[in-house]
Amino acid sequence: MSKAVDQLVQCCCSQQQQPAPAAAAAEPCSFIGTSTGRTRRWGKLLRRQSFYFLAASFSALANCSVSLWCSPLRLAGQTRPPSIGPDRGARLGCRFFQNTVLDPYLWQRKTFICNTFNVLLPKPKKGSKLRVVEVAPTDAKYLAFLKPDKPDWYIENYIGIGKTLDIETLKKEATAMGCKYAFQTWTNPRERWKLKNGNTDMALLQDGAMATLGRDLEAALSEIKRVLKPNGRLFFAVNEEDARVLGGSFELGLQNSVSDRLGFELVAANRGEDCGLVAGYMRKRIPKAPKANTANPLRKLPRAY
Repeated sequence: MSKAVDQLVQCCCSQQQQPAPAAAAAEPCSFIGTSTGRTRRWGKLLRRQSFYFLAASFSALANCSVSLWCSPLRLAGQTRPPSIGPDRGARLGCRFFQNTVLDPYLWQRKTFICNTFNVLLPKPKKGSKLRVVEVAPTDAKYLAFLKPDKPDWYIENYIGIGKTLDIETLKKEATAMGCKYAFQTWTNPRERWKLKNGNTDMALLQDGAMATLGRDLEAALSEIKRVLKPNGRLFFAVNEEDARVLGGSFELGLQNSVSDRLGFELVAANRGEDCGLVAGYMRKRIPKAPKANTANPLRKLPRAY
């Protein structure tokens, strides 16, 4: 009996002294609910949140820097007379992030131009196919704004004319509009465009185009007047630099400006206070017909007695 008890005690002791298997030792490390797994998960979450926080901080800092760059702060006691032309956001040549995502006035300009052109679009016959000529284009960013909301008429031909043209970008915009495209390099202001007289429905000058043309603006407007139809429209978007090149004042109907001297009359113009642009359209001035002499010639004859 005593021998059997001794054997039972030795067996229990041997079972308690046996080492745990390797799989059982490694089991807590693979279990997600342990403290080690929670620590790993919290570490990944904190790293992601810190990355998002740094990205948001960098974006906010970039927007603040661009805003300060675009509209410099006025010094104490500094006064400036009111500007005749567009004011805030009009100095496109002074901005480093012009026409990029960081440009705070990019979407303001596009929205303003879209709303203005949409009101001033012509109303031709239903199903008409129109031709558009853009002078000194950069990216044809306003071409889509010359399309009506309803498909009552279409833009069939787009022609870009200028000294230097980004043809690939212009092709993409014209293809997206579903119109045929053609381009002409125009380096000599004395050279006539390869277009017939009076076969163009609309012409377009985007902001910065007049300043880019400079001294050639008069020659460009003369060619636009030649190719436009009698009821054709010259759409424009003007910034402060363009206004200086064009001359005149929009409040006074662009009197004594380059366009006025060449026979254009201002029909409508809208000023965007937030984006610093003026948009509208001109047309060729219609000469006033001389008044017909409706007087009775018999009244001038002396009466016979």
